[in-house]
Amino acid sequence: MFEQEGQAPHTAAHGQIRLLFAYTQGMSRYDRPSHQVYMYFFKRGGWQVQFTEADLKTPLPRKLTCTDPEKIRELARRGEAWGTSEARQMLEHAIETGRGGIYLRLTPEQYAKLRRS
Repeated sequence: MFEQEGQAPHTAAHGQIRLLFAYTQGMSRYDRPSHQVYMYFFKRGGWQVQFTEADLKTPLPRKLTCTDPEKIRELARRGEAWGTSEARQMLEHAIETGRGGIYLRLTPEQYAKLRRS
């Protein structure tokens, strides 16, 4: 389940993830993934998920917490991070280890949602 940092757990966590990384069928060139961000995560009482700009220095305000690593896989899928079997294996290894990160390609809408705190 996801919750925003500092808030009580949200019961509609799956819906929140869909809103954060929503896909649309007929994307125009302005809706295609054009923003690259880095998602990193670690397990400490639950899965803590944070985001930075692609430079790995500039943090984005949105932080998430989840109890199920499947939510991390879902974020990776929606962020188009599963382009190769090697990328999927690296993500699985990171989850098994309890920490890791992966680059995501986001649409302008997805990126705007991450920039909101």
